[in-house]
Amino acid sequence: MKVSSAVRNLVGKGKRVIAPRHKLSGLGEGTGATNDARRSALRRMRKFLVVRSEGGAVVELAVLLPLLMFILTGFSFLALAMDNYMILIHANDVGARYLSVGRGQLTDPCAQTITVIKQAAPGLASGNLSYTFYIGSSGALGTSCTSAASTNLTVGATATVNVTYTYQMFIFGSRPRTWTMTSSTSEIVQ
Repeated sequence: MKVSSAVRNLVGKGKRVIAPRHKLSGLGEGTGATNDARRSALRRMRKFLVVRSEGGAVVELAVLLPLLMFILTGFSFLALAMDNYMILIHANDVGARYLSVGRGQLTDPCAQTITVIKQAAPGLASGNLSYTFYIGSSGALGTSCTSAASTNLTVGATATVNVTYTYQMFIFGSRPRTWTMTSSTSEIVQ
């Protein structure tokens, strides 16, 4: 937009003219219009840099989100591991009690105890469980113990059940880790 010649004459004589800035921006040097335009550009730049901070929250989120996910999944899987361990301890206790009370009533005490342990631990993968039995003075027995049960499963003898469970843990940002949980319970045969 062109500035009228009357305004140009007034500005040239040093008189102050009240007019919108955009009408004065086309004037030559020495009028102060270029300084105003520079100041206005600096103000806009400063306002843009100082006042506008909406992107800061997004950057903070991008930096902290992986750390928060690592912590959250770590605590979640740790809680699941503790829950599995508590189930394992309970199932092992139930199995040892069953073995110690079942003297004379069980045909294959070890195999029947394994069945009871699996039933007492429905949340655990039965394929990840391994068992070791000690009855009386006998050494480690396998999953079947018919002959050892008849000789060593006597009143006052100690029946020990060891159960081991392997648990795979996935934490965000790291490779899967395998934990081995072991529980051992001894009972006196009744």
